[in-house]
Amino acid sequence: MKSIWKFIVAQQGLFYKSLLILSSSALTLYLFPLGGQFKYEFQKGRVWQYPDFYSPFDFSILKTELELKKDEEKVIKNLKPYLRADIDIKNQIFEKYSKSFDSLLSSDLEIENFDSLKDFGFELLKKFTLMVFSP
Repeated sequence: MKSIWKFIVAQQGLFYKSLLILSSSALTLYLFPLGGQFKYEFQKGRVWQYPDFYSPFDFSILKTELELKKDEEKVIKNLKPYLRADIDIKNQIFEKYSKSFDSLLSSDLEIENFDSLKDFGFELLKKFTLMVFSP
């Protein structure tokens, strides 16, 4: 027992350093949680599978009119719309309109300006492009 005590006294610096490292490591491991618990699972390229996540508080972003105008111009400049153009649809719509118009109004009704109403509808369809009326 005396030889162990002499060894500890002789190597007291090394003993204290070892004890300090072990105790600080144990304290650190005790204070940190076992693992990070994130209640959502997500992967790149997949759709968000949970309800919308809203912040518990609101905050406003105050911008001047000039900054808002610049942001709007930037968005419009970088906008890449995606559309699928179907050129044949225009002819199909005109044919369907003509058949529908003829079947609806030519039944028993006598309309004086039948042709002018039909032409007005055709003109309206010509102006109606990409779901927007052009001026």
